[in-house]
Amino acid sequence: MTDPKGFKWTAIIIGSATYIVGTIVATFVVGVAAGIALTIAGEPPVDLELLTNTSFLIAELAVILGVSCLGGFVAARLAKRAELAHAAAMALICLGLGLLVARAMPNRLLPAWYLIARDLLVVPAALFGGVLARRSNLRAPAA
Repeated sequence: MTDPKGFKWTAIIIGSATYIVGTIVATFVVGVAAGIALTIAGEPPVDLELLTNTSFLIAELAVILGVSCLGGFVAARLAKRAELAHAAAMALICLGLGLLVARAMPNRLLPAWYLIARDLLVVPAALFGGVLARRSNLRAPAA
């Protein structure tokens, strides 16, 4: 599925799905790990306290940025051309979906620094994935 401007929408959709599924799975894993760490430390994990814990939020942000990089890489690698454009398209779609979801959820519990950093860094992280894919595509033999 390619449009006249050369976008491979299947690559963008698969990259976006990678980001969305990866974010859900990684967020669950980080949450469980944080809950276990709190329990081992003798502190009962309370959902609201965990959401505002700075260490948890930094780990969560790192995971989201890593998954964004992966989604950009997948979109760009599958496109095999205009890698940065495909990574950017994937990132903007996911950022838009994330902002829509954020409007439906109460973000009052999350600190402003986290929300700003997350929204500002998702696109550059995806573009970094696109750069990595471009390098990978350049090294790959032509089919």
